Amino acid sequence: MLDDDVIEYFRARAEAQGTGYQTMINSALRAAIESSKRKPADERPLTVGALRDVLREELAPYRANAANPSPKRTATGKPASAA
Repeated sequence: MLDDDVIEYFRARAEAQGTGYQTMINSALRAAIESSKRKPADERPLTVGALRDVLREELAPYRANAANPSPKRTATGKPASAA
């Protein structure tokens, strides 16, 4: 079901243009569908779920390193235990 304000908007436009409001709504919806089909995936809006997936994938190596930290090194690059 469409919201009343959406219907009123299209009714007012349709009356001004001398056409049916349902026809205008249908045209607007078709234009939105076609527009979304033409956009490459990287131009489509990013969802929260997709962002979480990307962050998990990108941060996985850092989490692995945090679980197994490398030995501390001094300014000369030698391990701290050898300094």
